Amino acid sequence: MQSLEERAWTKIRKDPSGCWIWTATLNPDGYGRIRVGKRTVFAHRAMYELQVGPIPAGLQLDHLCRVRECVNPEHLEPVTNRENSRRASSLVTHCPSHHAYSPENTRYTKTGARYCLTCKRLKAREWRARGSM
Repeated sequence: MQSLEERAWTKIRKDPSGCWIWTATLNPDGYGRIRVGKRTVFAHRAMYELQVGPIPAGLQLDHLCRVRECVNPEHLEPVTNRENSRRASSLVTHCPSHHAYSPENTRYTKTGARYCLTCKRLKAREWRARGSM
């Protein structure tokens, strides 16, 4: 029976950028997952703990490379939730469809969530087109 570390290495592809790309199961947000006993855990956390040691209590790992599939411990830094959120929000400059979050193209919901005006208009146009068929 293979150890956790041996199993993990069979699911990693080393990228020229230095990232260790998780090639197995990803969750809907793009983070790698691996079974540890009866539990499923984040692959980047498992690799960090195998290579570096325990993650300090109250901290989470920030992907310095911004690649969610990366499990290279050198690309991970333990930080507070607040710091991780601050870093992430300052880096997102485009919507998932790659439209820029510019002042002209960005709107906010009542709760303060940001959305792309171009995507909203495209979805409305598609919805109207489906209704006229």
